[in-house]
Amino acid sequence: MTIQKILTEWTYRLPKGYPVEVKDYDVLREILDEMTDLPAAQKENVVRQAQGLSANIVTEESAVDDLADLFSSIGGLPKTGQFEILAKYTADHYQAELGNIYKLFPNGINIIDNYTDYVTPGEYKQGEDKEVAIVNWAEENGVPGRHIPGSTGKGIDIYLDGKPIEVKSSNSKINTMLQTSFFKNDPGKFYIFAISQGSKSLKLLIVSSQILYRLSLGEDIFNQLNSAKESDKLMQQIESGLQSVDFASQITSAIVTGEAPEGVTKSFYIGKNIKIRFLVFIEPTGLFDKDY
Repeated sequence: MTIQKILTEWTYRLPKGYPVEVKDYDVLREILDEMTDLPAAQKENVVRQAQGLSANIVTEESAVDDLADLFSSIGGLPKTGQFEILAKYTADHYQAELGNIYKLFPNGINIIDNYTDYVTPGEYKQGEDKEVAIVNWAEENGVPGRHIPGSTGKGIDIYLDGKPIEVKSSNSKINTMLQTSFFKNDPGKFYIFAISQGSKSLKLLIVSSQILYRLSLGEDIFNQLNSAKESDKLMQQIESGLQSVDFASQITSAIVTGEAPEGVTKSFYIGKNIKIRFLVFIEPTGLFDKDY
């Protein structure tokens, strides 16, 4: 049983998903009693570590040896549970890169009880209103921020403490639809996943773009790109996927029948379950006197 699985179970049992009272650490002690056979001294060290205090026996190195160990520990968990672990890991290992943002996310997670306190309802389109609210909430808590209007698809929605952040909002689950951008192997870039809880509450998880980049591509492709800036394995996956997507048939079918074709492949996968999806749009431009 890894320490990350124990911490995930703990966050599930806490009302806010993270500790806010001394009694919340008693819940962690109960979980350690239920899920481990550790000696009492080691259990208490786990609690001390969760409190941000020094531990003498259980260390981060012994609990999670490296990122590969972290990634294996999230397998089989619900998507939200996976990202809660990644958020906690980000707070623990990217404190220097987060700078002042860290005080907003000391555990990788925070909640805005009423985001409409930080944005005028109806002034922004859906999604962008959450971005503006996060910036105003951060500034109220002493972290400078800036919203980038109309930044959809460009990979940066806001800046907090000078750090580029893409905000992915959703009503009830983690939104990983990236559109035309992708995670960057950049320790200074972060993603905030904003999950609506009811009509006004927002649960925020901050995760390093670098972690998501490595996790999404898989170790083989990541290591090749990291060392040589190119990957034979990735190119093979892309070329194989493109061969399975018959654009000619899709376009011909739409032109001949006047309807979108059915039963044709429109997507393929690369890396560790990255879905590449295509939409074909047909648009007469009005230049009917021109032949191509």
